[in-house]
Amino acid sequence: MAWSDRFSDPIQIPNGDWIETLRDAGAYIARLPNCEYKTDAWRTATHLLIEAAEGAVSIELARFAILQAFAVEREKEALAV
Repeated sequence: MAWSDRFSDPIQIPNGDWIETLRDAGAYIARLPNCEYKTDAWRTATHLLIEAAEGAVSIELARFAILQAFAVEREKEALAV
């Protein structure tokens, strides 16, 4: 696999843009504030993203981890209200 590989189904991010490739996902994660990036969910997503780019795990596993990180983020926001 490579950083240019595409997810089977793009991921819509909170601002309405789309994550379509492993590279897009890496760029999104790199722009996260440290307090978000250091959460377990985003650290796991980052790890699996790198593993997918190296061909060690499936791209769909990385996609799932990213979706899970967004879900954790939404849950934290809902609890903060």
